Amino acid sequence: MVLRSTEQSVDGRWKIDDPAYRKLTSAEAEATLLVEGDLLVTKSSGSETHIGKTSLVDAEVAALRAGYSNFMQRLRVTDGVHPKYVWYLLNSDTTKTQINILASTTTGLANLNASVLGRLQLVFPIASDQQAIAEYLDTETARIDELIREKEGLIGLLREHRQGVASDAVVRGLHRDCSMKSVTGGFGSIPAHWRLVPLKRFVRVSGGHTPSTDNPAYWDGAMPWVSPKDMKREELSDSIDHVTEAAVDDCGLTVVAPGATLVVVRGMILAHSFPVARNTVPVTINQDMKAIRPESDVLPEYLPWLLRGVTPVVLSLTEQSAHGTLALRTDKFFGEALPIPPASEQAEIVAFLQTELPKIDDLIAHTKDEIGLLKELRAATIAEAVLGRIDVRTDAAAGQPAASNNPSV
Repeated sequence: MVLRSTEQSVDGRWKIDDPAYRKLTSAEAEATLLVEGDLLVTKSSGSETHIGKTSLVDAEVAALRAGYSNFMQRLRVTDGVHPKYVWYLLNSDTTKTQINILASTTTGLANLNASVLGRLQLVFPIASDQQAIAEYLDTETARIDELIREKEGLIGLLREHRQGVASDAVVRGLHRDCSMKSVTGGFGSIPAHWRLVPLKRFVRVSGGHTPSTDNPAYWDGAMPWVSPKDMKREELSDSIDHVTEAAVDDCGLTVVAPGATLVVVRGMILAHSFPVARNTVPVTINQDMKAIRPESDVLPEYLPWLLRGVTPVVLSLTEQSAHGTLALRTDKFFGEALPIPPASEQAEIVAFLQTELPKIDDLIAHTKDEIGLLKELRAATIAEAVLGRIDVRTDAAAGQPAASNNPSV
């Protein structure tokens, strides 16, 4: 087993879900064997965020008897140096700033080696204070991490609530005093005066494809070319990639007029969500997308809300291809009978969702901001402690820890 940078989180914690297995000679295995107390540093990465991230080998990781890849640097501390303190020190923002400055650049990758790491200017108090700082940070970061987990859990609940509000509106309507009727298709019951209509009965569908990427005359034009990576907003006025008029003419791309409902029908994004958006400008789309436009029964502005509201049903219609990609069974999707209210209620539901869902979105955004502040607090707490700016010892009257600029790793 060989551990790689992909087994490390940005803040140096382990996430060993799918380690690599390689054939090594006994000498190679012995030379790269990780033991408790080792520190493993990512020394090559295309991202400043990941270069220099450092993980500590604890007893659980050491029990794996794993080695490390060529893109990693192993450090072993000398006597009198506390490994957990060094872990906090190397993952601190102050050290990462030094790493980004000192790292050389080769073929677009930032690179570290033992020589570069040896040039880091690090603060080392006496051994007992290193341990006190590490224990203090264990407690404080655990407290902050728990707050972050709670906030992340709240975001999950808010997203579930958002989906529930949308689903309830498009399946049961806004008038709770109306009589209901039981229906098939996973909707339970819908208002008695609503109809179940197969999607294909009231929409027109168009698809897309990818112009040759070998022909530069087809790319970097003015026409948006929408792919699943663009489907992060509910209204699209632009895309990451663009095609030229030549691509539209030569490749037979369909130009989707504003007001269509765009959906993703292929891609791993379908494992958890069903992105739906309306385009506000003319666009083209790739082969993993469909553009849908109602021709009867459903208001154009209601269709995207309807499809978002029935996301759980849609996701049940996905399957994995032979290549491992998730795909929507479009035959079943367009054959799915959906609850359709009268046009007047459709307009009411659109107005309701346009008012209520942004309130939930604001709560989600506010919670994300709080998580960001907590992460900043975590980083600042580590920096303050490892730089000796706060005295974390039990006997505070003893004065600040004595520090040295000579690292022993």
